Amino acid sequence: RRAEVCVFSVSTSPAISELADDDLLWRTVPSDEEQGKALAGAIAERGFERVAVVSRDDAYGNGLRERIQAELCGVLSFDCANSYKGFVYTPPTDEVFDLDFVPALQAFDPELVVMVSYLDDGVAGIQALSAEGLGRYWVTDGMKSAELGPAMDDEGVVCTLLGTSPAQPTTFYSGFTTNFE
Repeated sequence: RRAEVCVFSVSTSPAISELADDDLLWRTVPSDEEQGKALAGAIAERGFERVAVVSRDDAYGNGLRERIQAELCGVLSFDCANSYKGFVYTPPTDEVFDLDFVPALQAFDPELVVMVSYLDDGVAGIQALSAEGLGRYWVTDGMKSAELGPAMDDEGVVCTLLGTSPAQPTTFYSGFTTNFE
């Protein structure tokens, strides 16, 4: 017999939208589908022409990176053959952050590096990339923390960071409120 328990989630994973849950699972923040769309739009609005997305090799990183790419290359008609590259890393298991793709990333010479990560590995990744001469960064919700600035070694990098994060109220939140009541 099923427990039929109502669950409220702060997960941004698009996968939970597809669960057969009999309307018992409620998302209280928009999915990464929306964040990817908003982030790609913001990149295009700001006129960035060479964009690299560096993401964790997990459901969060891969899903958000793929959505950003789909939005840039499909909907926004970004020149992805020449102006977009995605790079995937395995989150570090120790103090060393190994980014074996750095030479390819440097050769691509992006104007903007989007980091799809969590705070600890994102900070380590940005610091490692900055040490290799890469510059401007956009971070996603996984790095949203008051600890971000103090964790960074390079104050110059901190001053140029951009970021996105799901927020309320949105049409999703309004729908949730109405349905909950």
